[in-house]
Amino acid sequence: MLTPLPDRFVNRAFTVSEAAEAGLSPRRLRASDLAMPFPHVRVPSNWLAHGAASTVAEKIAAKRRRVVAFARAYLTRMPKNGVCSGVTAAYLHSIPLPLRFLNDDRLDISVPYGARAPRHRGIVGHCISGTRGDMTNVDGIPATTLERTWCDLAAVLDVPDLVAAGDALIHHRKPRTTTRALADAAHSYQTTRWRARRAEALSLLNDRVESPRESRLRVHLARAGLPEPAVNPSIFYRGMFLGRVDLLYLAWGLIIEYEGEQHLTDVRQWRKDIDRVNDFGDIGLRTIRATAADDRDPSALIARIRACAAAPESGAAHDPHLTIKW
Repeated sequence: MLTPLPDRFVNRAFTVSEAAEAGLSPRRLRASDLAMPFPHVRVPSNWLAHGAASTVAEKIAAKRRRVVAFARAYLTRMPKNGVCSGVTAAYLHSIPLPLRFLNDDRLDISVPYGARAPRHRGIVGHCISGTRGDMTNVDGIPATTLERTWCDLAAVLDVPDLVAAGDALIHHRKPRTTTRALADAAHSYQTTRWRARRAEALSLLNDRVESPRESRLRVHLARAGLPEPAVNPSIFYRGMFLGRVDLLYLAWGLIIEYEGEQHLTDVRQWRKDIDRVNDFGDIGLRTIRATAADDRDPSALIARIRACAAAPESGAAHDPHLTIKW
C-alpha cells in the first residue's frame, strides 16, 4: 500500500528535496501516482493524463490543460525572471496554433539576456530582450503578453498561420487586443529577425474571420494578387436570410466556402450545405468549395477564382432584391 502523501503535497507540484525533508523515500517518489515532468520535480500523474479526445477542439482543449499542468509543475524550478514564451505562452493564451504542436510537451521558457537559459529535459530555453510591459500572468503562470507572444510566434509559424493567430486575437465579437497594439509590439521588437513575416501578417489581419482555415484561405488569395473578399457576410434575398458565407466576391457573383471535416461527417450539415448552394445558385451566386487539399496547394483554387473573375460581371451584383450585411 502506498504511503499517503503529506497534505501539503496533495494536488500540487513539489521538488525531490521538499519530499526528502518531509520524509518521503526515493521508492515512494517512483510510485505510479506520481509523474516526473522535469528532473527533481514530481506531480500527481493525473495532471498529465491525455484523456479521451476525438474532435480537434477536444484535442486542443486537452493540450492546453496539459500545458497549464506542466507549467505549474515547472514553477518549482522556474529561473528568476523566467517566463513561459513562444508556443507555450500561445497555449496559455489560447492562441490558435497548427495541430503539429499537439504532441510536443516541452515548455518554452525564456529568461532575460545575461541570465543562463534552462537546458534540461522537458524545456526549450531561450534568452530574450524585453521589458516588464512584455510580461503578464496567465492562471498564476508568468508568461509573455498576447502581443509579445504573437511577435515571437513569427519564428515558428508561416505567414498564413501567423495571420490566423492574429485574426483570432482581434475578432470583432470579443477582441483581446488590436491590430494597432500588435503593430506597436512588432515595431518595438528587439531584433529584426522575422520582421518581414510579421509585417506581411499585420497587413493581412481581419477582425471578422471565424477560423484559422478561413485566415489561411484569405492569405492564399492575397498572395495570388486577388482583391480582399467580403468576410463572413450574411446574404438576404427579398428580405429572406439565405445564409452567412465564408468569403464573397459580389462583383463576380462568387462565394467561397471552406469545408471542414464536420461537413463530411455530419449528414444534416451536408444536406444543409447542398440546400444553401442551390439557394445561392438560384439568385446567380456561384459557390466554390475549398478543402484542406486547397490549403496545401491553392493553385487549382486560384485558377477557378480567376476564371470567374474573367467572366462577364454577375447580374447578382446589381440585383435590387439582394442584400449583404455584416
